[in-house]
Amino acid sequence: MKNTKNTKNMKNAKGAENTKNSAIKKIFVTVLSLAMVLALTACGGGSGSGDSEEGGGKLAAIQEKGKIVVCTDAAWAPFEYIGADGEPTGVDIEIANKIAEELGVELEISNIAFDSISTYLENDEADLALACITITDERKQAMDISTPYMENKQVMVVKKENAEKFTQSAKDAKVVAEKGSAGEEVVKGDEFFKESKYTAADSQAKALMEVKAGTSDIAIIDFVMSKGTI
Repeated sequence: MKNTKNTKNMKNAKGAENTKNSAIKKIFVTVLSLAMVLALTACGGGSGSGDSEEGGGKLAAIQEKGKIVVCTDAAWAPFEYIGADGEPTGVDIEIANKIAEELGVELEISNIAFDSISTYLENDEADLALACITITDERKQAMDISTPYMENKQVMVVKKENAEKFTQSAKDAKVVAEKGSAGEEVVKGDEFFKESKYTAADSQAKALMEVKAGTSDIAIIDFVMSKGTI
């Protein structure tokens, strides 16, 4: 993204200078573990152990039909995004391919809106979700969650000329984050954004575009995505 920088700020070091790019960064204290998830109705139990009786039944059903349906939101490079061939690609898609290979079944990818993933799982429209999904208590109640495979953070992204402006406060700032994302949780729950003006976007990519266009001042996105796209 042209003319933008990450904005990072640890609670005990607000305004510290980043010597690499001379931008001020704000990283929120919430560390996010990403995981694969399945619907509890399909897999039983919330432990994510995968060894429940229902879980075994679901696995057998997948192998019997010869196909596993994985839903994702292909707008989170480098994890899942649309490649040059117009098809979803990325780290999570490679994981999905490996799972299908290990099970000896075909892989079907459903590219859907992030906030529709839980509905797809609940309605058995997908067997598995891989979409940079953050582990939360709410999701633990509704989904069977795998062992986390990476940790992530949420960061502010602003135009370079606004980096100093928002180091101490986001008062009256126009803030955007993807609907249903960890970034949205940060905006709604962190005191730093208490007096900001929040708007939800369909994706993190669109949140970045709003900052680029000047329609928003701050985008809240995943740290890893910011490194891969900015």
